[in-house]
Amino acid sequence: MSGEERRSVQPSTLLRQLDELWADFSQTSQEAADGAVVRACSLTWITVVEGDHQTVQDCDEMLAGVMRVHPSRAIIVLLREGDDRSMKGSVSAQCWRPFGSKQQVCIERILLETTRAGACDLPAVVRALLVADLPVVLFCRNANLLHLDGIAETSGMADRVVVDIAFQDTVCAKLWPALPGLGRYVSDLAWDRVIRFRRAIASHFQAAAHRKMLDEVQQVAVRTRAGCPTPEAAYLLSWTLGALGFHRDGALWRRGERTLQAGFLAQEDSTHPIDAITFRSPAFTLRFAAGAANGSHPGRMVVPVGETPGDTALLSDEMVVEYRRRTFEQFLPATVQLFQEPQYLADE
Repeated sequence: MSGEERRSVQPSTLLRQLDELWADFSQTSQEAADGAVVRACSLTWITVVEGDHQTVQDCDEMLAGVMRVHPSRAIIVLLREGDDRSMKGSVSAQCWRPFGSKQQVCIERILLETTRAGACDLPAVVRALLVADLPVVLFCRNANLLHLDGIAETSGMADRVVVDIAFQDTVCAKLWPALPGLGRYVSDLAWDRVIRFRRAIASHFQAAAHRKMLDEVQQVAVRTRAGCPTPEAAYLLSWTLGALGFHRDGALWRRGERTLQAGFLAQEDSTHPIDAITFRSPAFTLRFAAGAANGSHPGRMVVPVGETPGDTALLSDEMVVEYRRRTFEQFLPATVQLFQEPQYLADE
């Protein structure tokens, strides 16, 4: 069976259907009295998911939030179960009315359905559907899919590839080291989820009085789930130790002549990727905690950390494609090592 017969989706047909869709919208808006329809597009957003139509509905809900910030042509690639290598395609639009406006803003949505076996035909179709001269972002929560024939080639078209290594949970270490090679610019939502902790820590130690404590810290510990740390916890510990200038030296971490102990604290029934990070010196304990109340007592301080942004907010930030996440890439090797060889400390 030839590729054309097997594919059964012609990009030219989908593009013609989009033109017809906008022509219908234009005619309807001219006849209506409540304002025009604006066709908005700042980039091409490709989402690769595996599952069924419920998965697509979940994806549409995510797109509804993301597209209000960065209207784009959305291409959803749904990989179904089975060995059928044919591909189906359809077009639609998502529309909303900004507050106080008479105009509706609409984005294009293209759904491509195939199987893992049929993914090899995706690049030719997707390439023809990209909006010319605009950036391309590809989001694939399951990084395993990026190694499939066709998906890997499709990701090569993207200016930014976004994954969520936490999707692989405890088996993510095999995929982690390969992340930088998955695209021109690569991002990880698990890294993005530690932003509130990073900002809180950096803000606190901007004060000269607080920075003095760093010279006395003897232990840094991230509280997370028992047994195996979350990827977010490994990212935070790696960033903290790297920012302080420490490198691993056996069971300890060293910076010149100074050493400190670093690792994880087990939190049973944890509901957060990270529950807290604690800095301990002989005279003082400083804890940055999710959902905690601000408090200061002799020898002890608790700094509350705000709620982690949802994936919709994080993905909206990822649509800024012009720069590398150099800090993420810098601390990735140490993060993987902390995850693969976790050291759980005794709780005090």
